[in-house]
Amino acid sequence: MKDFYDGEPWTEMDLRDLEAALRIGSTIEDAAHYLCRSGTVDDVRRKAEELGLKYRVAFRRNAQPRMFRWRISIFGKTPATRFGAVMAPDEETAKQKAIAFHGIPSAEQFRVVAVKIEEAKKEAAKS
Repeated sequence: MKDFYDGEPWTEMDLRDLEAALRIGSTIEDAAHYLCRSGTVDDVRRKAEELGLKYRVAFRRNAQPRMFRWRISIFGKTPATRFGAVMAPDEETAKQKAIAFHGIPSAEQFRVVAVKIEEAKKEAAKS
């Protein structure tokens, strides 16, 4: 799964954030997630080694994708219909889970919206 800064050049702030994350004991995978580079963990690992930083590797016997809570709604009706929340690694998977679970007809599927609950809380706090 591609993340926002995967493959982008490293900035000074990225390097400081990487160093800080590893200094407090984060795994290299968590540091990559924090830096929005979770799709290129190997690049983050190489950069840490290049800078001489020590890091931990997450031990996961059955590596599962990181799961997030997604709020599911159907827009186009007033008010929007909320269907609750699902656990999924990404937005598209969240939509597909909701469509399958709630039996949403194909004519309505294009209106299904999934919003990561953590992001919705941040947006609500801003306003």
